[in-house]
Amino acid sequence: MPPERKPAQYDAHSLLHALARAQRAGNASLQALAETGTQEQRCASQAGFRYQMADAPAQRVIAAALFHRPYAMHLECLELAINGYCAERQFGWERRRETVFTTQPPAWWRRLLRPAPMLVLRIAIDAGAGRIVFDAARDGIKPNRSRYLVRLEPDMQAELAHVHRRQVAVRRTLRTRFLAWCGNAFRRSATAPETDM
Repeated sequence: MPPERKPAQYDAHSLLHALARAQRAGNASLQALAETGTQEQRCASQAGFRYQMADAPAQRVIAAALFHRPYAMHLECLELAINGYCAERQFGWERRRETVFTTQPPAWWRRLLRPAPMLVLRIAIDAGAGRIVFDAARDGIKPNRSRYLVRLEPDMQAELAHVHRRQVAVRRTLRTRFLAWCGNAFRRSATAPETDM
């Protein structure tokens, strides 16, 4: 059996800076494209721009020719969304425990003992300001096959743990209601009078 590969580690702020660099590079490319004299021919020869909205299942395509304008386009907002889980890991020789965001789901036996709701890490650059937010993932999202681990500052660790606890409480409430409904249905069927046909 091959040895298990460790997940790639990233820092949340380094991801934020990388996203800001990507936005600046994209805006510089759009500006350079607007300044060239042959942009209409260049746009027509390029492949369409494919994107997918967060709430839409199908991809959409914008024809490259539609990007030809006498003015430069500009990326105002850029967002990276990563689905994953809240976990605790040990770091350093002193084995310091930290709350981290990981794309790797917990082992099945851990999920039996403790619920592990899927969360989403949103890193966004909007009008030059950076934002890192944790939230509940949409229903029906499948776990990511990639193995990434995002280390966080202490205040972000507390925010991630808070969002995780809130989602666990919501899940427990739904599970408790479902089990109570099953119990009531079972008791009703057990006490219902039997009728002969």
